[in-house]
Amino acid sequence: MTTSVPSIRSWAELVDAGRRAAENLSESKWELGDLANQVLPVGAVNRWDETSAWDVLLDFAAEIGVEFHTLRSYRQVAAAWAPEERSPELSFTAHRELMRADDPVAVKEELLAKTPPNGKTWTKSAIQEHLGSAGGNRGGSNRKAARQAPVRKAKTPKNASAAKDIVREADELRRWLNGADLGPQQKADLAEDVDTALQYLREAKKRLV
Repeated sequence: MTTSVPSIRSWAELVDAGRRAAENLSESKWELGDLANQVLPVGAVNRWDETSAWDVLLDFAAEIGVEFHTLRSYRQVAAAWAPEERSPELSFTAHRELMRADDPVAVKEELLAKTPPNGKTWTKSAIQEHLGSAGGNRGGSNRKAARQAPVRKAKTPKNASAAKDIVREADELRRWLNGADLGPQQKADLAEDVDTALQYLREAKKRLV
């Protein structure tokens, strides 16, 4: 079972540990997530706060050579599962999929008590099917709805008119959310994406003042 990352206070030590973990990204997702939570604990940032708190995690991601969006995702999953709740029989991706359930720990125990459809491991699609067939609001239908949000794929900005496109896309998302029926985890996922978008916009604004 994955153990917790020892508390590290020095920024240099955090970066050093992160760089070592990043050398084998596929095997170090829990470790990177735990390290990211030491850099910036989940819940420490008010998404409407205009401070530069997110800059800390952005700097850490750049220092260790991991994409910010990837590191933020690892951080969220690691925060949702305490070390003692993580099961070595299930992959990091499996734990992330289980976060869609109303009671992730209970559903995890259900999976561990059953034989995976392929007889080997619980895959992402198998877990999604399990959540969808188990009944109740476990996030499957709402997650699907979130993926179908009427937000167009972002285009590469070519000039200042890109700002108008951003405003238009944000308005579409706002109007869609007014009528969307999302569960707590879906709201949290979208809120994280909004956090990232706000950070990028703040960086863009700095270049305008």
